[in-house]
Amino acid sequence: MFENIGGKIKKVAEIVAWTGIICSIIIGIKIIGDAVGSLKWGVIKGVFYAGVGALSSWIGSFVLYGFGTLIENSDKAVSLLEKQEDCANVILESYKSETIKRATENADDHSEGETKRAFFERKNPDIRVLCPHCKTMQKGDNDYCEYCGATFIYRKMS
Repeated sequence: MFENIGGKIKKVAEIVAWTGIICSIIIGIKIIGDAVGSLKWGVIKGVFYAGVGALSSWIGSFVLYGFGTLIENSDKAVSLLEKQEDCANVILESYKSETIKRATENADDHSEGETKRAFFERKNPDIRVLCPHCKTMQKGDNDYCEYCGATFIYRKMS
């Protein structure tokens, strides 16, 4: 019952518009029919009522139809965001597992006594840096790699 509400609202807008148009034309024709024998103004009044009534019914349905379209588009946006979030979680999980795997492999590559150093231009907590030893992303203000323990050395900017 509550599936595809946007589409149902749009369908109601179309029905309201067509009903208003048809009723306005029928009433306009009735006014013209009643006025044919009496006054010329009655014919003008009937044509005016049919035309303005049909036009106002059509224009009035725009708001309802637009609301239905808005609901449909928001449902699509939510659906896309949910899919994007699911993809991001899958990528994040695979990145984490790959990072841990690489860190474990690279920890075995270096001997205990070997000093590992990485040189960077400056400390900046707003950026991410890549450890040259284990290839994992780190915060730009770390003093050492969180995974392989390499020392990060920051050069002074002149």
